[in-house]
Amino acid sequence: MKINIEDISFSRYGSFLSVSYYKEEKELGKGLYIRNIRGGDEDFGNFLLAEMLVDGIPVDYEIDMEPERLKLTGKNGVIELIVSEKNEIRIRGKKCSLRLTLNNQSYDHIISHENNNWEFNSYSKHIKSMFIPLTGETAITAPWNEERSEKVQAEIYGESFECVLHFYKSVYLPKEEYEDFDLCLEKIKNEFSIWLKSFPAPAQYKRENDLAAYVLWNNTVYSEGVLTHDAVYMSKNWMTNIWSWDNCFVAMSLIENHPELAWAQLESFYSVQDESGLFPDYINDRYASFSCCKPPIHGWAIKYMYDKNPEFFSDKLEMIYNMISRWTDFWFTYRTYKNDPVPKYYHGNDSGWDNSTVFHDGGPLESPDLISFLITQMNYLSELAEKLSLNDKKEFWNNKSNEFLNILINEFWTGEKFISKKAEGSKKIPVANGDSLISYIPLILGKLLPSNISDKMTAALKEDGRFLTDYGLATESLKSPFYNPDGYWRGPVWAPVMMIMIDALHHTGDTEFAENLSAKYLNLVHTGGLAENFDAKTGKGLRDKGFAWTSAVFLILNNNSYSL
Repeated sequence: MKINIEDISFSRYGSFLSVSYYKEEKELGKGLYIRNIRGGDEDFGNFLLAEMLVDGIPVDYEIDMEPERLKLTGKNGVIELIVSEKNEIRIRGKKCSLRLTLNNQSYDHIISHENNNWEFNSYSKHIKSMFIPLTGETAITAPWNEERSEKVQAEIYGESFECVLHFYKSVYLPKEEYEDFDLCLEKIKNEFSIWLKSFPAPAQYKRENDLAAYVLWNNTVYSEGVLTHDAVYMSKNWMTNIWSWDNCFVAMSLIENHPELAWAQLESFYSVQDESGLFPDYINDRYASFSCCKPPIHGWAIKYMYDKNPEFFSDKLEMIYNMISRWTDFWFTYRTYKNDPVPKYYHGNDSGWDNSTVFHDGGPLESPDLISFLITQMNYLSELAEKLSLNDKKEFWNNKSNEFLNILINEFWTGEKFISKKAEGSKKIPVANGDSLISYIPLILGKLLPSNISDKMTAALKEDGRFLTDYGLATESLKSPFYNPDGYWRGPVWAPVMMIMIDALHHTGDTEFAENLSAKYLNLVHTGGLAENFDAKTGKGLRDKGFAWTSAVFLILNNNSYSL
C-alpha cells in the first residue's frame, strides 16, 4: 500500500515519533522532519531536519511511503527509514549521505559519548536522542556559543551506512546489539498485516478501507504520563491529542475487533474525570485540558458499542453507569442557572462545532443538540440502571428524560425548526444567525420525536440547494450568507455529523435516506481522502489529511457494521 506522506505522516502503532514532509517553509526550511509529538499540538515537535546529500550538497529525492518503511530515492542514492521501536528510528543508506540538523533553540546542543555516539539534547522540547552510527563515517558540526550549540548537524556517509536514533527523556540505556534492519522491517510489516486483516473490506473501496485502517494504526500512541491508556490521536500531523468526543467514534469503529483498545479510548477519560463529573476537552501525555469540554454523546456511543459486543461489557456496566451518570450530572449541576434548568454551552468548542453560526454572538447557549444528547444519555442510564437493579435510578432517569423531551419540544421547536437560545441573565434570545445543521441533531431521538416534527426536519434535509449535496450534508446551509466552503463548521462536511445523522435517520425509520447518506460518505472519502473535513460542493479534502474519526466512520459504514 502506497501512502502520500504529504497527507499522512509516517509513524507506527504506539510511537510518539513521526516523520512529516513539508512543502511549505518550516523552522529549518522545507523538507523531511523527524518529529517528537509529545506535549500536545501547541508545538508540532519538529526535532530534526533530514536531508539527502551527494558530495556535500542537498539533492532532491522521491519518497516512497509504505506502512512499514519510508524510502527516499535520489538520482544516485537511497535512504530507508523505519520506526523500529516506539522510541527508536533506524536509518540506512547507500551511495549518498544523510545530514540531520537539530531544530535549535535555547540551550539546545549535541555532546559526544563513547563509541562515536552523539547525544542531541533539545532542551526546548524536553527530549534527547542518541545518534548511534552502526556503519559508515560521521562528521559533526556544532560550534559552541556560550551556553548552547549555535548550530547542530550530524552527517553520516559512505558507500553504505546505517545509524540509530534512540529517543528518551532522561538517560540513554545502551543496547548490547541491534537486530538486523531487514528483520525489524519484516516484523513491522507483519504487525500491520495482522492489524489490517481485522478490517475486512468489500472490493469497491478496498484501498480507502486499508488506508483508514492504517490511519488508526499509525495514529495510536502507547500510554505515557497523563495518558493512562493507549490512545488513538486524531492525527500525528498536527492534532496530536485525544478529544472527548472524537474518541467515541474511534471506539465505535474498534469495538468488534479491538475491544480493549476501543474501551481504552473511553477509560482514559474516566481515569481523569473531574470530581464535578466533567470530562476534559482533550488529553495528551503531559496534561488534560479542562478549558472547554465536548458534547455528551458518550451514552449514545457506548450503547452502540454495547449492542455490538455485549459480552465484552458484561463486567463494566457499573463503571459505565458511574462514568456516564457523573458526566450527565455535571451538565445539570454546573451548566444550569438557579431558575433555569436547561443546560448550556459556554463556548462553541463545548459543542464540538467550534465556530458554528449558532455561536456567532457567543454564549452561554441553550442548544437543541445538547438537550437531545442528554435525553439519549439519560435513556441509556435508565437501561443501565435496570440491568444493575437500580430501580429507583431507572425511574429517575426515565422521568428526567421525559421532562427534557417536553422542554425540547415546547420551548425550542418553532413549528418549523428547532432553534438555539442565547442566555443573557434572565433573558433568552433566539439565535437568528445563519442556518446550521446542528439544529437537526434532535433527529437522533428517533421515534421519541412526534412524527410531524421528524418528517418536517427530514424534508428540510432533503431540500435542494440547502444542506444536501453530492457529498453529504453541509454543516451550514449553502443558501446561508455565512456559508464558507473551507469555513470549518460553517459549510464543510464532517465525518461525525454524517455518522450521527445516518444513525438518526435509521432511528426515525427513514432507512432509504440513511443509506443514501452512507453511500455519499463512502464516495466522499474516495474523492477527498481521509481529511479532517471536506468541501461540501466538490468533495475536496480540507485541513488535516490523515484524520482518525474520518477513518473510523468510513470503517463503520464500509464494513456494514452499522445496524440498529
